[in-house]
Amino acid sequence: MKYLKNMWKYRNLPGEIIGLTPYIEDGRGYEIKAWLNKNIDKVETYCIIDDDDDILEEQINNFVKTSGNFDHIDCDDIGYGLTKVCADNVIKILNK
Repeated sequence: MKYLKNMWKYRNLPGEIIGLTPYIEDGRGYEIKAWLNKNIDKVETYCIIDDDDDILEEQINNFVKTSGNFDHIDCDDIGYGLTKVCADNVIKILNK
């Protein structure tokens, strides 16, 4: 985690890294759920931003997928990445 925090600071990115999800063989959704359960006092709202959709059904309203977005006007030719549409969806989720 120290490496990530240093990278964040070096790149002068906004916000802060407050933790990392644990590794759970069942998938990312369970890793996210475990982290949220352990850190519930630190979280008002959250958004999962990922190119893979192996999340839990209960997390779908907090999820923005950054792959397969060929219909996003500013996507690159392979459909991956954080597009303006993705960013707008993240903002909507965090402002609920």
